[in-house]
Amino acid sequence: MEEGRKTIAVALDLGLDYHRRMAIGVCGAAAIKEHDIAVTLVEGPPFPVRRLDAGRFDGVIARLAAHQAERELRVFAGLPIVRMYRKSHSPRGAEVSVDGYRSGQLAAEHLLDCGFRHLACLVTPSNHDLRMFIAGVRAVADDSGVPVHSCRETRPAATWLRGLPKPVGIVAGWDITSAEIVRIAYGLGLRIPDEVGVLGFGNDLLRCTLADVPLSSLDVAPETIGRTAAQLLVELMDGRAVPGEPILVPPRGIVIRESSDLVAGDDPLLTQAVAYIRRHACEGMRIGDLEPLINVSRRTLEIRFKRRFGRTLHDEIRRVQFRRACQLLAETDMPIFDVAGSCGFMEPARFGVLFRQAFGMPPSVWRRRFRTV
Repeated sequence: MEEGRKTIAVALDLGLDYHRRMAIGVCGAAAIKEHDIAVTLVEGPPFPVRRLDAGRFDGVIARLAAHQAERELRVFAGLPIVRMYRKSHSPRGAEVSVDGYRSGQLAAEHLLDCGFRHLACLVTPSNHDLRMFIAGVRAVADDSGVPVHSCRETRPAATWLRGLPKPVGIVAGWDITSAEIVRIAYGLGLRIPDEVGVLGFGNDLLRCTLADVPLSSLDVAPETIGRTAAQLLVELMDGRAVPGEPILVPPRGIVIRESSDLVAGDDPLLTQAVAYIRRHACEGMRIGDLEPLINVSRRTLEIRFKRRFGRTLHDEIRRVQFRRACQLLAETDMPIFDVAGSCGFMEPARFGVLFRQAFGMPPSVWRRRFRTV
């Protein structure tokens, strides 16, 4: 270590895409670069922290769920430590984590938006983040009068899937578990997403794209979690007191793929309307563009759509446009002027106003918070 230069240890399971993306966020954080801080990646599990010279480090960032790994962190006693997860309701120090409750809400809202009127949850409440995730799913479902079916661990997944009412939208947990549910459902001859819609979380690109049916997933913004943790650790090393509450990072949003890309139900008129909106919303379409495709009045379509989805056709067009805008802001360096045009907004200033109304911040701020490039 260079004399006078601070060094931090980052303990992660780099075999997991989610952890690698958090590491990228830590290493790319402005606070790390501005203070010229060296980063040492401590890969596990098992985590070789006992073989490390704790005196080399000025702080630690970790995502270690195993009790053994938590015990091993004691070798760093006295150093500032930021944990990138929550295991319990009561913080045990500085913690940065995804907002589990809001993540659960987004997951349920997405499946309801697809038209599913039965939801199922396979998430195991093994820590506080996941317990809050389940609570978010149930809160949205309860508000909509939709039942949530849970899976008992003693029942084989295939038996559980067969017994669920159809069509059903399933929140299956991390992408590795969700891809397995897709495989089992596919093997049972269940149609995806017509009978079974599946949503994972983590947005592991490899697992999502190689699943038997490409997997929709909740992107929980691990890069942003990493950047936020790095900023907090730098402040702790500079003498800031440990925050009394964990810092919760909102999820980036749903990445829709084939496993849930459906307007479920038995109304072909609505299915046709939504499919057209998804294809053409970013081309600057108007509601009147739907009229040649349907054999009912625009007013009838509006009423049926609002009754089924709880929003207007105009709201649906905006929703599709903003989903694309968020993707471009996070994944590209495209100028905001061009993002607006690519999403069907002919006036960039108007796009900025509407985006702020929808997300509580201008597009430039959203990009800085959630960018992945």
